Amino acid sequence: MTALKKIKDFRYILLNLLFIDLIFVILHIFNKLHLFGDRFNLPVSFHAFESRIFSLTEDRGLAESFMYLKELTIVLLLIMLIYQNRVFLFGGLIFLFGYFLFDDMLSIHETVGYNLSEMFSFPSILGLRPEDLGELLVTAIAGAIIGSTLLIGYIIAKKEQRRIFRIYGYLIAGFLVFAVGVDMIDPSIDSLAMRGVVSMIEDTGEMFVMSLMVVYTLRFTVHCECEVPKFQLRRRTRWLIGSVLEWFWSILTLEKETSSAN
Repeated sequence: MTALKKIKDFRYILLNLLFIDLIFVILHIFNKLHLFGDRFNLPVSFHAFESRIFSLTEDRGLAESFMYLKELTIVLLLIMLIYQNRVFLFGGLIFLFGYFLFDDMLSIHETVGYNLSEMFSFPSILGLRPEDLGELLVTAIAGAIIGSTLLIGYIIAKKEQRRIFRIYGYLIAGFLVFAVGVDMIDPSIDSLAMRGVVSMIEDTGEMFVMSLMVVYTLRFTVHCECEVPKFQLRRRTRWLIGSVLEWFWSILTLEKETSSAN
């Protein structure tokens, strides 16, 4: 952490990350030009880029591997922040980016979503395939579970720390626009060329937003005011637990009154 505190210009790091992302986009374009080079008699040969590792959409390709590295960096920075400051407000962010990492590596929402669509025979709705609905369902369930941990952290946090949660909310919303929104458009396009363009926009947007999140995580890890007064933590935690218990008690009481009436 001491070495990180010496970092002054985070814009330089961001520009470097975006430049690397741009290189991967160019390599992806060269990879696609290789497929069409012979057909259209292009004057330049792109055979050196015929390998699938240059494609943005290739699992464990160059671009995807760099994405894994960025997500892992965010997770490690957050773990280091929590460990050194003994605060767990941002624990939900570790679960979130950990899910992003394992989902990218293991294709969790695609695999589980497809299995759910087969198991429950989802229909095709609004141009979405059954597997698309399954993927949305898996994403919604994961979002609800992880979102609840983020909400608890937001309630406990101080005013300055809530601002960090809100900024992450904006960045994650931007990431989901590409990861979920643009991804849902892809299957509805008939043209193979246009589908390739949309897929490239999706992956490029994800890479750029993730680079922003890496730099923001690094910045707030270095400069964040992470001390949370113990009395404030206890008071808000007691209020949260008390509210939940009171809600459960009201439900149980209502059920007993309904049984008695019957």
